[in-house]
Amino acid sequence: MLIDNVNIKEIDAVLMEKNIQPSSIELDGEYAWLKNSLLPFFPKQDFKFISIEVKLYIKGKDESDVKSKIGTLINKSKDCILKFDDDFYYQSFLINCNTENTLKKESKKISLSFIAYSYKEEVTETMNRITNKTINVAGNLETPAILEIIPSIDLIDLTLTGLAEDPIILKNLKANKKLIVNGEDSTVTVDGVNKFSDTDMWGFPKLSPGANTITTDKSSVDITIKYKPRYI
Repeated sequence: MLIDNVNIKEIDAVLMEKNIQPSSIELDGEYAWLKNSLLPFFPKQDFKFISIEVKLYIKGKDESDVKSKIGTLINKSKDCILKFDDDFYYQSFLINCNTENTLKKESKKISLSFIAYSYKEEVTETMNRITNKTINVAGNLETPAILEIIPSIDLIDLTLTGLAEDPIILKNLKANKKLIVNGEDSTVTVDGVNKFSDTDMWGFPKLSPGANTITTDKSSVDITIKYKPRYI
């Protein structure tokens, strides 16, 4: 088990048990079957957090050492990426922890509870000097996308479709300057400077599971699209 790419063995901890539950479901409204209606009404289903429970065995040189190691473990786990023996990553937030004594003072069991979302390795796609491309996205949930756009000439504006419900319009692009539209942290920057005022969009870029056709209205740009496939 890794916590932010650090193996728990480095603090003399061993994974004893893990329990990963799929995303919880939140209903947008009430389901009902109205009188005289031939069909029931089902509200929209939104998938939310995964829940993760792990139980670890941790040992130290003495009682004080094991207490110190437990504190280090909890601190590392507060807001972290968990990784087990598969190809999933879990962006996790610690919501509860408790310890249990063993027969030895220099060891304890610790239980950690997380809420999380799961994803796989980042995927990179390119659209260099072309006006459309279809990207087949793995996973089964929508996922934010990061756009890196480098125009070969100054552009008054650039319109992209297929990355949000409405077109994304980017303005005042400068030749050979990389514009980053980050759907993960909701920023628009050039050289670290905020350029959100030079956009006209109702939502940050995202991709849906399956085929996504991306189009631009100009071919004088190199576009890199990065995303992490997400899973229920």
